[in-house]
Amino acid sequence: MLVNIVKEWLLIVFLVNHGVLLLVSAVLVIVADKGKPDYVWIALLPTIVFACLDAYYLALEKGFRETYNDFVEIAYLQQSDVMQYNHREI
Repeated sequence: MLVNIVKEWLLIVFLVNHGVLLLVSAVLVIVADKGKPDYVWIALLPTIVFACLDAYYLALEKGFRETYNDFVEIAYLQQSDVMQYNHREI
């Protein structure tokens, strides 16, 4: 379940990345077409917003990976304890 959530977030980041690339390219083309280089800074706004969004999703992914690793470790330790207990009974 956690793996599916991470995959979904990665898809969202991928789609947002392409949207930002399209938006920045469109702004730069319009600026170049109009001949007003003073407005190039407008292309920075989506880039900065995407960078913040990307950092947020990466932090969430890291948290989910840590939760998943903790879960696997606990499950492994419990399984190991059960196997040792069963071995002592025999």
